[in-house]
Amino acid sequence: MAAILSHRQTDRSFYLALLVSLFLLALIRPAYAQNKAGDAKRFHSFASLAQNSLASVSILHDSLTRWARAIENNDQVGAFDERNRIREIMNRLGTKNIIPAADFSIAVGRKALLRGAKDSAILAGENAALYAPDYPKSHFFLAKARFNQDRKNVKGYLLAVAEGVKASFADRLERQSLIALGLKYALCALSIAFLMTLFLMLMTHYRALFTDIASILPSSPEGKWKLAVGVLVVTAPLAVGGLLLFALALPLFLLPYLKKSGMIVVGIFSAFVFLAPLAFDSMARGMIIGNADTYRSLYLLSRNTWDHETKAALEKERRANPASDVINFAIGLLNEMAGNKDAAIEAYDSILAKSPDNIQAIVNKGNTYFGAKEWEKAASIYKNAIKISPDTVEAHYNLSKAYTEMFQNKDSDAEYQKARSIHLKKTDSFRAKAGVNPEKKVIDFQITKDDLLLFERALNEKTRKLSESLWNSFFGLYTYNIYRKVSLGFLIALGVIYVLWSRAVAHQTCLSCGVA
Repeated sequence: MAAILSHRQTDRSFYLALLVSLFLLALIRPAYAQNKAGDAKRFHSFASLAQNSLASVSILHDSLTRWARAIENNDQVGAFDERNRIREIMNRLGTKNIIPAADFSIAVGRKALLRGAKDSAILAGENAALYAPDYPKSHFFLAKARFNQDRKNVKGYLLAVAEGVKASFADRLERQSLIALGLKYALCALSIAFLMTLFLMLMTHYRALFTDIASILPSSPEGKWKLAVGVLVVTAPLAVGGLLLFALALPLFLLPYLKKSGMIVVGIFSAFVFLAPLAFDSMARGMIIGNADTYRSLYLLSRNTWDHETKAALEKERRANPASDVINFAIGLLNEMAGNKDAAIEAYDSILAKSPDNIQAIVNKGNTYFGAKEWEKAASIYKNAIKISPDTVEAHYNLSKAYTEMFQNKDSDAEYQKARSIHLKKTDSFRAKAGVNPEKKVIDFQITKDDLLLFERALNEKTRKLSESLWNSFFGLYTYNIYRKVSLGFLIALGVIYVLWSRAVAHQTCLSCGVA
């Protein structure tokens, strides 16, 4: 301890304090501003998942039921056959991620673990990762199943964990949640570390500080009176403004006594003080976006997938805002992807009733009929889209596919060439997509970044309120505005002291504490 408090070891105190604070946080999780209700809703127990959860994906229901039965009977051949059928359905729907299917697989796997069927659990986990490779929980469950089967298989479960972490950072919603959680721990760790560091610095230099404080007074007290006066002056900010003001005052008291390493710590502390509000804004944004049902649903659809709550969230938003073209389009796209023709047509028609020239809704409506193998109806709709907007590449390309299905190869080639003449690179990219997934023959208009941005802006007010709530839970009585004024005053005072006091009095201070 004496080494830590020595003048030479002051620069190491910050790193020691940071390590101690991180250790404390590992033992005591910060509990402020946790959205427990939101977490319980979002991350539901897969063990309670029933087959009825797949009602919105009726095309998958029968195959998944047979697959689950094969897993329960340890029938690997039957499970393999049904898995291939499910993959064919996914290709036909044009998505590589069906989160409800992955959740269902995880539920089956957990049930297998409970009854001790470890091989079946691993098979369920592998299938979950296959049904939704971009879904982190699929990989994490697979890692758990492998760990339960053979703890020595370090490579197996670590690879699954690595895939889960990779998927988490690739998913914006997961990434935002991780950033928010990381910032929460970082703020707590840094706050504790800086408080401990500043206290250690005070213990190192208090004699020189108290001597200079006493020299200012006319009576120049000595002994216990000097100590008492010094303590009163240093703790005055604590009595007036609490722990925050005390923490901001300590660097002002200590700056003239610090060496280069101590100056660096104070500089880092100043940056921390300045950037703290931005960190709270970022935390709030991550929590709001991660728990905003409508935004989450739109984001998943923009990635060509959905989860259990997508349909309910979009329909709830539609009831609250029935005139929203984005929501109606999203509902149409969701039902089209899930193979629910009538619901998709109804959603697209609700857009076209107000905006008959909405090309995106027209083309996707045609795609819905295409998916139902009503080629002539689809072709008629594509032709209408071309009449309204002749340069729509998607309409020409999809019409070409409809002609192919009707064995009108000459017309098909003509439409394909028109698409190439309008936008060669886009048409080639459509063809490349068809090469990767031959079952998905037509091109849908998707939820765009602009659509997401529109709803993200609508969340700004909620973000601001949550940011203030987080702030109040952390700093108590200091509101944003008060903190800005106090922190600005601190930075100005620190600059003035550095320019004037440290240069003019530094040499005298060193003589007073006996340091050359």
